[in-house]
Amino acid sequence: VAILMIYELLKLPDALFTRLSREFRGSREVQATTVAPMIRLAAFIAFTGLYIGTPFSAVLINHWNKTLFGLPVNVVASIPMTAELLSTMLCSLLLLPLYRKLSVRTVLTSSALISVAAQILCFIAGGPAELIVFRFLSGIGFAGIKYALNTVVSQGSVSSDNTTDNLAALNAGLLGGITCGASLGAVVAGSIGVQTSYLIAGIFMALSLAVLLGLAPWKLISDNNAAETTAVKTDGKKKGALSFLGSFAFWRYMVLVAVPLNFGLMFVVAFFPSFVSSMGMSDIVTSYGYLVNGLIGIYLGPKLLKMLSNRIGKTMCVALSLIIAAVSVFILNVDIPVVILLTSVALLGLFDGFGTPACSDYYVNLGFVKKLGANQALAVLSVVGSVVQTFSPVLYSLILGSGMTGVNILGVAFGVCAVLFALTAKLGGLADEKQKEKAHQ
Repeated sequence: VAILMIYELLKLPDALFTRLSREFRGSREVQATTVAPMIRLAAFIAFTGLYIGTPFSAVLINHWNKTLFGLPVNVVASIPMTAELLSTMLCSLLLLPLYRKLSVRTVLTSSALISVAAQILCFIAGGPAELIVFRFLSGIGFAGIKYALNTVVSQGSVSSDNTTDNLAALNAGLLGGITCGASLGAVVAGSIGVQTSYLIAGIFMALSLAVLLGLAPWKLISDNNAAETTAVKTDGKKKGALSFLGSFAFWRYMVLVAVPLNFGLMFVVAFFPSFVSSMGMSDIVTSYGYLVNGLIGIYLGPKLLKMLSNRIGKTMCVALSLIIAAVSVFILNVDIPVVILLTSVALLGLFDGFGTPACSDYYVNLGFVKKLGANQALAVLSVVGSVVQTFSPVLYSLILGSGMTGVNILGVAFGVCAVLFALTAKLGGLADEKQKEKAHQ
């Protein structure tokens, strides 16, 4: 984990030198190429900060051994994280009209400051009620940070290839941040106290803000945002965040891609540890699984996407990611426990590192998304993902209880989604590949 953190943070000097160069000031293309490494670094720092503190709220309440409204302590301990996730999900959708009226830098700065303030308040919290309120506040701040990251990803480009690279970099930074944040948070909580982890989290949030404000090509982002706004006005009526609910392309994507994608992303978190335990294996297998999953997702996934995106097209990249998920589940039938388990989570790491940005890249190039605006559409997609991931643990517990029958049904479901998605490609409203063909004519 220490090596991973050093490797990611060493990208800062290069990003800084490029930002100060003459080429950066004079070329939109050069500015666009700097977004991917910058957004990866900023996302890595932000999600490291988030996961340093968030998972350990339950530990803190259990340590206090205080209840709330007569509820059992273990139930109260689960509320702060739930409150934070809920506020992030709700604000990502409900605050979109406000975000649209403000500049991206204003949203980013105010949200990051709210997040930093929330971490400081958590440090001085004296009971469960205060901690729940402050984690809810933290979720409000992080919703704005996610909106800003999505906007920089979508508006900090001059071509669809730039957007693909940006999405892959954002996902890689997110995965790295989660991996390092949880590990670093455990070290801090175990050595100098759980509440101190919130102060460390606040420092990381502030550093992420500094990276984005100092290194992002704001002129390019502003110009692209203005161009998108003009295009929407020229197209006709102003589109609301929920204006596409009647679109077949939206529901096709949500049912065949977004739901299975987010459900699959929860496999390693909600199913893998229990599955390992049910097979009578040591917890060290789970630890190795997390490490393999993270490394594959962070470093191999983006490279595979960059290699295949232009070769097989965005549609087939999405279908391939779902096939990878199906294979990762089906191979659990092979009776070589440790090897197959680690192979399965490695494939799921590839599914995350390759599949998540591939699916997002496809989504932002749909016709209705281009009319709505990528930053708003990504915020809606994030809400859908949060809802699916919230209910995933319950479904995975049912799958675990049904044995390999349930596991195989899950694999079949991934495969069916892949096939149906590929077969209905002509009906999906995809704009990106058609536009690319016109551009080459």
